[in-house]
Amino acid sequence: MSKKLSLKFSGFADEVVVTLLENEEPACAALIWDELREPVKLWLSHTTSTGDYILARGRPDREPRPTGTQASPLGKKTKHLSNLGQGSIVYCGHKFIAINYGPDDTEPVAAPGPIVARADDLDAIYRAGLHVWDQHKQARLVTVMLSRKEG
Repeated sequence: MSKKLSLKFSGFADEVVVTLLENEEPACAALIWDELREPVKLWLSHTTSTGDYILARGRPDREPRPTGTQASPLGKKTKHLSNLGQGSIVYCGHKFIAINYGPDDTEPVAAPGPIVARADDLDAIYRAGLHVWDQHKQARLVTVMLSRKEG
């Protein structure tokens, strides 16, 4: 059975469920699964020129952990942001993910990591992303609680 993650956005009623891509990116999927033994709260930053793309970061641990960059991403396979596909979750490193929530992502630059999960419901992740964008335009902070989806 596939491992799933839950994303609960502040101010948004619906839970967004994503499925880990353990066969495509086993090492990074294992890193994020291990990281989520306890739920992690991340703050969100919506890009202003890229399109339907959100960066989500958490408070780092005291000891450094691996984190990728666009120049040197973690994982085996990375893509350009414009080729991620709707509903993709990118693992950028410890307590750092990117969410490509919609069909409009135009940046031809490298993603800061591999795709480790995909949304089960593209409509739900799109509505969550639009919620984040609306709050971003009003300079309101949105957070997401990222956790393992049990059951």
